[in-house]
Amino acid sequence: MLLALALGVGVSAAAALVRARPVPTGRYVEIPFGVATDHPWRTGGGDPRRTGRLRGLAPSEAPTRQWEAANIGSGQRVRTPTVARDGTVFVGSQSGLSMVGPDGAQRWALQVGLASGTPSFTPDGKVVLGAQGGRLLFVGGPRSRAEAEVGALVVGSPLALDDGSVVVPTGDPQLLRVDGEGRRVFETRLPGPARSQAALAGGSIVVAAGEGLHWFGLEGALERSVDLGEPVVLGPVVTDTGDVLALSRGGVLHRVGLAGGHDRSELDVRPAPTSALALAPDGSLRFGTLDAGLLCVEPDGSERWRLDDHGPMAGELSVDAGGTTLVVSGRRELLAVAADGRVRWSVSVGRRTFAAPVLGADGTIYVATFGGFLQAWR
Repeated sequence: MLLALALGVGVSAAAALVRARPVPTGRYVEIPFGVATDHPWRTGGGDPRRTGRLRGLAPSEAPTRQWEAANIGSGQRVRTPTVARDGTVFVGSQSGLSMVGPDGAQRWALQVGLASGTPSFTPDGKVVLGAQGGRLLFVGGPRSRAEAEVGALVVGSPLALDDGSVVVPTGDPQLLRVDGEGRRVFETRLPGPARSQAALAGGSIVVAAGEGLHWFGLEGALERSVDLGEPVVLGPVVTDTGDVLALSRGGVLHRVGLAGGHDRSELDVRPAPTSALALAPDGSLRFGTLDAGLLCVEPDGSERWRLDDHGPMAGELSVDAGGTTLVVSGRRELLAVAADGRVRWSVSVGRRTFAAPVLGADGTIYVATFGGFLQAWR
Protein backbone atom coordinates (compact mmCIF):
# COMPACT_ATOMS: atom_id res chain seq x y z
CA MET A 1 0.00 0.00 0.00
CA LEU A 2 1.11 3.56 -0.68
CA LEU A 3 -0.01 6.51 1.45
CA ALA A 4 -0.51 9.51 -0.82
CA LEU A 5 -1.28 13.19 -0.17
CA ALA A 6 -2.84 14.67 -3.29
CA LEU A 7 -1.97 18.37 -3.50
CA GLY A 8 -3.10 19.02 -7.06
CA VAL A 9 0.43 19.72 -8.25
CA GLY A 10 0.96 16.75 -10.58
CA VAL A 11 2.43 13.32 -10.09
CA SER A 12 5.88 11.82 -10.26
CA ALA A 13 7.31 10.49 -13.49
CA ALA A 14 6.97 6.93 -12.22
CA ALA A 15 3.31 7.42 -11.35
CA ALA A 16 2.68 9.07 -14.70
CA LEU A 17 4.12 6.05 -16.45
CA VAL A 18 1.45 3.77 -15.04
CA ARG A 19 -1.21 6.51 -14.82
CA ALA A 20 -2.16 6.09 -11.16
CA ARG A 21 -5.84 6.68 -10.43
CA PRO A 22 -6.78 10.18 -9.18
CA VAL A 23 -7.38 10.83 -5.48
CA PRO A 24 -9.32 13.61 -3.71
CA THR A 25 -7.24 16.74 -3.15
CA GLY A 26 -6.20 17.67 0.36
CA ARG A 27 -6.88 14.25 1.88
CA TYR A 28 -4.79 11.26 2.80
CA VAL A 29 -5.86 8.27 0.76
CA GLU A 30 -4.53 4.71 0.76
CA ILE A 31 -3.77 3.70 -2.81
CA PRO A 32 -3.32 -0.02 -3.42
CA PHE A 33 -0.25 -0.50 -5.57
CA GLY A 34 1.05 -3.80 -6.84
CA VAL A 35 -0.64 -7.17 -7.13
CA ALA A 36 0.38 -9.34 -4.17
CA THR A 37 3.02 -11.80 -5.33
CA ASP A 38 2.32 -14.35 -2.58
CA HIS A 39 -0.88 -15.52 -4.25
CA PRO A 40 0.18 -18.95 -5.55
CA TRP A 41 -1.52 -18.51 -8.96
CA ARG A 42 -2.65 -14.96 -9.50
CA THR A 43 -3.42 -14.73 -13.23
CA GLY A 44 -3.36 -16.73 -16.45
CA GLY A 45 0.02 -18.43 -16.68
CA GLY A 46 0.55 -17.78 -12.96
CA ASP A 47 2.29 -14.42 -13.36
CA PRO A 48 2.22 -11.39 -15.68
CA ARG A 49 4.95 -12.90 -17.88
CA ARG A 50 2.70 -15.97 -18.39
CA THR A 51 5.50 -18.41 -17.54
CA GLY A 52 3.29 -21.19 -16.15
CA ARG A 53 5.54 -21.41 -13.07
CA LEU A 54 4.24 -22.66 -9.76
CA ARG A 55 5.35 -21.31 -6.41
CA GLY A 56 6.97 -24.15 -4.46
CA LEU A 57 7.31 -27.83 -5.27
CA ALA A 58 4.84 -30.46 -6.43
CA PRO A 59 4.37 -33.45 -4.06
CA SER A 60 7.16 -36.02 -4.33
CA GLU A 61 4.68 -38.88 -3.91
CA ALA A 62 1.24 -39.48 -5.37
CA PRO A 63 -1.33 -37.32 -3.55
CA THR A 64 -4.80 -38.37 -2.46
CA ARG A 65 -7.99 -36.55 -3.30
CA GLN A 66 -9.14 -34.36 -0.42
CA TRP A 67 -12.44 -33.24 -1.91
CA GLU A 68 -14.35 -32.67 -5.12
CA ALA A 69 -16.74 -29.75 -5.51
CA ALA A 70 -19.53 -30.05 -8.09
CA ASN A 71 -21.49 -27.40 -9.99
CA ILE A 72 -18.51 -25.07 -10.23
CA GLY A 73 -19.65 -23.46 -13.44
CA SER A 74 -20.63 -25.57 -16.41
CA GLY A 75 -19.60 -26.97 -19.76
CA GLN A 76 -16.22 -27.81 -21.21
CA ARG A 77 -14.82 -24.31 -20.93
CA VAL A 78 -13.72 -24.53 -17.31
CA ARG A 79 -10.68 -22.29 -16.96
CA THR A 80 -7.48 -22.78 -14.99
CA PRO A 81 -8.28 -21.57 -11.45
CA THR A 82 -6.87 -18.56 -9.66
CA VAL A 83 -5.59 -19.43 -6.16
CA ALA A 84 -5.28 -16.96 -3.28
CA ARG A 85 -2.74 -17.14 -0.48
CA ASP A 86 -5.40 -18.47 1.94
CA GLY A 87 -6.48 -21.30 -0.36
CA THR A 88 -9.56 -19.58 -1.76
CA VAL A 89 -10.05 -20.59 -5.40
CA PHE A 90 -11.73 -18.61 -8.18
CA VAL A 91 -12.88 -20.56 -11.24
CA GLY A 92 -14.10 -19.09 -14.51
CA SER A 93 -16.30 -21.23 -16.72
CA GLN A 94 -18.86 -21.24 -19.49
CA SER A 95 -21.44 -19.84 -17.07
CA GLY A 96 -19.41 -17.27 -15.15
CA LEU A 97 -17.30 -17.06 -11.99
CA SER A 98 -17.35 -19.22 -8.84
CA MET A 99 -15.54 -18.78 -5.52
CA VAL A 100 -14.65 -21.96 -3.60
CA GLY A 101 -13.24 -22.03 -0.08
CA PRO A 102 -10.24 -24.10 1.05
CA ASP A 103 -12.70 -26.71 2.37
CA GLY A 104 -14.32 -27.24 -1.04
CA ALA A 105 -17.54 -25.38 -0.23
CA GLN A 106 -18.76 -23.01 -2.90
CA ARG A 107 -19.11 -19.55 -1.36
CA TRP A 108 -20.84 -17.85 -4.27
CA ALA A 109 -21.28 -17.88 -8.04
CA LEU A 110 -21.94 -15.15 -10.59
CA GLN A 111 -23.87 -16.11 -13.71
CA VAL A 112 -22.25 -13.70 -16.16
CA GLY A 113 -21.70 -15.97 -19.16
CA LEU A 114 -18.50 -17.32 -20.65
CA ALA A 115 -15.33 -16.28 -18.79
CA SER A 116 -12.55 -15.25 -21.17
CA GLY A 117 -9.80 -17.03 -19.24
CA THR A 118 -8.26 -17.38 -15.80
CA PRO A 119 -9.43 -14.55 -13.51
CA SER A 120 -6.67 -12.18 -12.37
CA PHE A 121 -6.08 -10.58 -8.99
CA THR A 122 -5.90 -6.79 -8.81
CA PRO A 123 -3.91 -4.75 -6.26
CA ASP A 124 -7.01 -4.12 -4.12
CA GLY A 125 -7.79 -7.83 -3.78
CA LYS A 126 -10.55 -8.05 -6.36
CA VAL A 127 -10.50 -10.43 -9.30
CA VAL A 128 -11.01 -9.24 -12.86
CA LEU A 129 -12.20 -11.32 -15.79
CA GLY A 130 -13.61 -10.90 -19.25
CA ALA A 131 -17.28 -11.86 -19.48
CA GLN A 132 -19.91 -12.39 -22.12
CA GLY A 133 -21.12 -9.31 -23.96
CA GLY A 134 -17.76 -7.56 -24.23
CA ARG A 135 -17.39 -6.73 -20.54
CA LEU A 136 -14.59 -6.57 -18.02
CA LEU A 137 -15.81 -7.40 -14.52
CA PHE A 138 -14.02 -6.28 -11.34
CA VAL A 139 -15.41 -8.57 -8.63
CA GLY A 140 -15.01 -8.16 -4.88
CA GLY A 141 -17.84 -10.47 -3.86
CA PRO A 142 -21.28 -11.70 -4.92
CA ARG A 143 -22.78 -8.21 -4.54
CA SER A 144 -19.66 -6.17 -5.13
CA ARG A 145 -18.71 -5.73 -8.71
CA ALA A 146 -17.99 -3.06 -11.27
CA GLU A 147 -17.81 -3.47 -15.00
CA ALA A 148 -16.33 -1.77 -18.02
CA GLU A 149 -17.76 -2.15 -21.50
CA VAL A 150 -14.99 -3.03 -23.94
CA GLY A 151 -17.21 -3.58 -26.95
CA ALA A 152 -16.03 -7.02 -28.03
CA LEU A 153 -15.00 -10.42 -26.72
CA VAL A 154 -12.05 -10.27 -24.31
CA VAL A 155 -9.22 -12.60 -25.33
CA GLY A 156 -7.62 -14.61 -22.51
CA SER A 157 -6.79 -13.70 -18.94
CA PRO A 158 -6.66 -9.95 -18.18
CA LEU A 159 -3.22 -8.47 -17.47
CA ALA A 160 -3.52 -6.55 -14.19
CA LEU A 161 -0.87 -3.85 -13.76
CA ASP A 162 0.48 -2.59 -10.46
CA ASP A 163 -1.63 0.59 -10.48
CA GLY A 164 -4.86 -1.41 -10.76
CA SER A 165 -5.39 -0.87 -14.47
CA VAL A 166 -6.00 -3.85 -16.74
CA VAL A 167 -4.84 -4.61 -20.29
CA VAL A 168 -6.80 -6.91 -22.60
CA PRO A 169 -6.84 -7.73 -26.30
CA THR A 170 -10.32 -7.92 -27.77
CA GLY A 171 -11.93 -9.47 -30.81
CA ASP A 172 -12.32 -6.10 -32.60
CA PRO A 173 -9.25 -6.42 -32.74
CA GLN A 174 -8.11 -3.82 -30.21
CA LEU A 175 -5.69 -3.64 -27.30
CA LEU A 176 -7.32 -1.83 -24.40
CA ARG A 177 -6.12 -0.53 -21.07
CA VAL A 178 -8.81 0.27 -18.52
CA ASP A 179 -8.16 1.77 -15.09
CA GLY A 180 -9.59 0.43 -11.84
CA GLU A 181 -12.62 2.70 -12.20
CA GLY A 182 -13.45 1.37 -15.67
CA ARG A 183 -12.13 4.38 -17.63
CA ARG A 184 -10.18 3.91 -20.84
CA VAL A 185 -6.47 4.68 -20.54
CA PHE A 186 -5.81 3.76 -24.15
CA GLU A 187 -7.37 1.93 -27.08
CA THR A 188 -5.06 0.78 -29.88
CA ARG A 189 -5.99 -1.15 -32.97
CA LEU A 190 -4.11 -4.43 -33.39
CA PRO A 191 -2.60 -5.28 -36.78
CA GLY A 192 -4.66 -8.46 -37.05
CA PRO A 193 -6.86 -10.83 -35.03
CA ALA A 194 -5.71 -11.22 -31.43
CA ARG A 195 -4.09 -14.65 -30.95
CA SER A 196 -3.14 -14.44 -27.27
CA GLN A 197 -3.64 -12.76 -23.95
CA ALA A 198 -1.31 -9.87 -23.17
CA ALA A 199 1.98 -10.50 -21.32
CA LEU A 200 4.24 -8.09 -19.47
CA ALA A 201 7.72 -7.73 -20.93
CA GLY A 202 9.62 -5.29 -18.72
CA GLY A 203 8.00 -1.90 -19.30
CA SER A 204 6.12 -3.09 -22.37
CA ILE A 205 3.10 -5.21 -23.23
CA VAL A 206 3.50 -8.01 -25.78
CA VAL A 207 0.65 -9.69 -27.61
CA ALA A 208 0.32 -12.04 -30.57
CA ALA A 209 -1.91 -10.71 -33.35
CA GLY A 210 -2.24 -11.54 -37.02
CA GLU A 211 0.94 -13.41 -37.96
CA GLY A 212 3.29 -11.62 -35.60
CA LEU A 213 4.30 -10.47 -32.15
CA HIS A 214 3.76 -6.85 -31.18
CA TRP A 215 5.14 -4.75 -28.32
CA PHE A 216 3.26 -1.74 -26.99
CA GLY A 217 4.22 0.88 -24.43
CA LEU A 218 2.15 1.35 -21.29
CA GLU A 219 0.48 4.34 -22.93
CA GLY A 220 -0.52 2.29 -25.98
CA ALA A 221 2.10 3.27 -28.56
CA LEU A 222 3.32 0.48 -30.84
CA GLU A 223 7.03 -0.02 -30.15
CA ARG A 224 7.95 -3.02 -32.25
CA SER A 225 6.51 -5.77 -34.45
CA VAL A 226 8.08 -9.05 -35.58
CA ASP A 227 6.54 -11.00 -38.45
CA LEU A 228 6.51 -14.76 -37.77
CA GLY A 229 4.98 -15.83 -41.08
CA GLU A 230 2.08 -17.69 -39.45
CA PRO A 231 -0.22 -17.25 -36.44
CA VAL A 232 0.87 -17.98 -32.87
CA VAL A 233 -0.96 -20.87 -31.19
CA LEU A 234 0.86 -20.97 -27.82
CA GLY A 235 2.42 -18.08 -25.95
CA PRO A 236 3.88 -15.58 -25.80
CA VAL A 237 5.79 -16.06 -22.56
CA VAL A 238 8.56 -13.76 -21.36
CA THR A 239 11.83 -15.23 -20.10
CA ASP A 240 13.83 -14.05 -17.09
CA THR A 241 16.07 -12.07 -19.45
CA GLY A 242 13.19 -10.42 -21.31
CA ASP A 243 13.23 -12.57 -24.44
CA VAL A 244 9.82 -13.57 -25.79
CA LEU A 245 8.94 -17.17 -26.72
CA ALA A 246 6.00 -18.20 -28.88
CA LEU A 247 5.01 -21.34 -30.77
CA SER A 248 3.42 -20.85 -34.17
CA ARG A 249 0.88 -23.02 -35.92
CA GLY A 250 3.41 -25.02 -37.95
CA GLY A 251 5.31 -26.18 -34.86
CA VAL A 252 7.99 -23.49 -35.03
CA LEU A 253 9.37 -22.12 -31.76
CA HIS A 254 10.25 -18.44 -32.01
CA ARG A 255 12.59 -16.62 -29.64
CA VAL A 256 12.68 -12.86 -30.07
CA GLY A 257 15.48 -11.18 -28.15
CA LEU A 258 15.04 -8.20 -25.88
CA ALA A 259 17.75 -6.35 -27.78
CA GLY A 260 16.81 -7.71 -31.20
CA GLY A 261 17.30 -10.96 -33.04
CA HIS A 262 14.80 -13.63 -33.97
CA ASP A 263 15.68 -17.33 -33.67
CA ARG A 264 13.46 -20.06 -35.14
CA SER A 265 13.48 -23.75 -34.18
CA GLU A 266 11.39 -26.16 -36.27
CA LEU A 267 10.12 -28.81 -33.86
CA ASP A 268 8.17 -31.00 -36.31
CA VAL A 269 5.19 -31.46 -33.97
CA ARG A 270 1.56 -30.41 -33.94
CA PRO A 271 1.10 -28.14 -30.92
CA ALA A 272 -2.25 -28.50 -29.18
CA PRO A 273 -3.94 -25.08 -29.44
CA THR A 274 -5.68 -25.66 -26.09
CA SER A 275 -2.35 -26.29 -24.30
CA ALA A 276 0.07 -23.64 -23.01
CA LEU A 277 3.77 -22.96 -22.68
CA ALA A 278 5.39 -23.56 -19.28
CA LEU A 279 8.86 -22.12 -18.72
CA ALA A 280 10.99 -23.84 -16.05
CA PRO A 281 13.53 -21.87 -13.98
CA ASP A 282 16.39 -23.42 -16.00
CA GLY A 283 14.94 -21.96 -19.21
CA SER A 284 13.58 -25.21 -20.64
CA LEU A 285 10.10 -25.07 -22.12
CA ARG A 286 7.22 -27.56 -21.96
CA PHE A 287 3.98 -27.75 -23.95
CA GLY A 288 1.36 -30.25 -25.05
CA THR A 289 0.98 -31.65 -28.55
CA LEU A 290 -1.57 -33.62 -30.52
CA ASP A 291 0.96 -36.08 -31.95
CA ALA A 292 3.97 -36.25 -29.60
CA GLY A 293 2.48 -36.09 -26.11
CA LEU A 294 4.29 -33.73 -23.76
CA LEU A 295 7.40 -32.11 -25.22
CA CYS A 296 10.27 -30.41 -23.39
CA VAL A 297 12.83 -28.34 -25.30
CA GLU A 298 16.07 -26.69 -24.24
CA PRO A 299 16.50 -22.90 -24.28
CA ASP A 300 18.09 -23.23 -27.75
CA GLY A 301 15.04 -25.10 -29.08
CA SER A 302 16.60 -28.57 -29.19
CA GLU A 303 14.50 -31.40 -27.79
CA ARG A 304 15.29 -32.51 -24.23
CA TRP A 305 12.62 -35.21 -23.93
CA ARG A 306 9.11 -36.17 -24.90
CA LEU A 307 6.48 -38.17 -23.03
CA ASP A 308 4.41 -39.85 -25.72
CA ASP A 309 2.97 -42.95 -24.03
CA HIS A 310 0.13 -41.23 -22.15
CA GLY A 311 -1.87 -40.07 -25.16
CA PRO A 312 -2.32 -36.53 -26.49
CA MET A 313 -1.57 -33.69 -24.09
CA ALA A 314 -4.16 -31.15 -25.16
CA GLY A 315 -4.51 -29.17 -21.93
CA GLU A 316 -2.63 -26.39 -20.21
CA LEU A 317 0.21 -27.30 -17.85
CA SER A 318 2.36 -25.86 -15.11
CA VAL A 319 5.93 -26.37 -13.88
CA ASP A 320 7.28 -26.15 -10.33
CA ALA A 321 10.49 -24.64 -8.98
CA GLY A 322 12.37 -27.92 -9.49
CA GLY A 323 11.27 -28.43 -13.08
CA THR A 324 8.49 -30.95 -12.40
CA THR A 325 5.56 -30.57 -14.79
CA LEU A 326 1.94 -31.01 -13.73
CA VAL A 327 -0.54 -31.86 -16.49
CA VAL A 328 -3.73 -33.85 -17.03
CA SER A 329 -3.37 -36.31 -19.91
CA GLY A 330 -5.96 -37.32 -22.49
CA ARG A 331 -6.38 -40.47 -20.40
CA ARG A 332 -7.68 -38.35 -17.51
CA GLU A 333 -4.56 -38.83 -15.39
CA LEU A 334 -2.94 -36.12 -13.30
CA LEU A 335 0.77 -36.58 -14.01
CA ALA A 336 3.87 -35.27 -12.28
CA VAL A 337 6.72 -35.41 -14.79
CA ALA A 338 10.24 -34.87 -13.44
CA ALA A 339 12.74 -32.48 -15.01
CA ASP A 340 14.35 -35.42 -16.85
CA GLY A 341 11.04 -36.63 -18.35
CA ARG A 342 10.33 -39.51 -15.96
CA VAL A 343 6.78 -39.84 -14.63
CA ARG A 344 7.13 -39.46 -10.86
CA TRP A 345 3.52 -40.38 -10.15
CA SER A 346 0.06 -40.40 -11.69
CA VAL A 347 -3.48 -40.42 -10.28
CA SER A 348 -6.81 -40.65 -12.06
CA VAL A 349 -8.97 -37.54 -11.98
CA GLY A 350 -11.76 -39.35 -13.84
CA ARG A 351 -12.65 -36.44 -16.12
CA ARG A 352 -11.19 -34.51 -19.00
CA THR A 353 -9.89 -30.98 -18.75
CA PHE A 354 -7.93 -28.34 -20.62
CA ALA A 355 -7.13 -26.48 -17.37
CA ALA A 356 -3.67 -26.52 -15.83
CA PRO A 357 -3.21 -28.13 -12.40
CA VAL A 358 -2.14 -25.42 -9.95
CA LEU A 359 -0.61 -25.46 -6.46
CA GLY A 360 -1.90 -23.76 -3.35
CA ALA A 361 0.40 -22.32 -0.69
CA ASP A 362 0.10 -25.52 1.38
CA GLY A 363 0.98 -27.80 -1.54
CA THR A 364 -2.60 -28.70 -2.46
CA ILE A 365 -3.07 -29.33 -6.18
CA TYR A 366 -6.28 -27.91 -7.66
CA VAL A 367 -7.71 -29.37 -10.87
CA ALA A 368 -10.80 -27.93 -12.61
CA THR A 369 -12.48 -30.39 -14.99
CA PHE A 370 -15.18 -30.51 -17.64
CA GLY A 371 -18.72 -30.41 -16.33
CA GLY A 372 -17.97 -27.90 -13.58
CA PHE A 373 -15.95 -29.91 -11.05
CA LEU A 374 -13.04 -28.74 -8.91
CA GLN A 375 -10.78 -31.30 -7.21
CA ALA A 376 -8.21 -30.81 -4.45
CA TRP A 377 -5.29 -33.26 -4.10
CA ARG A 378 -2.66 -33.39 -1.37
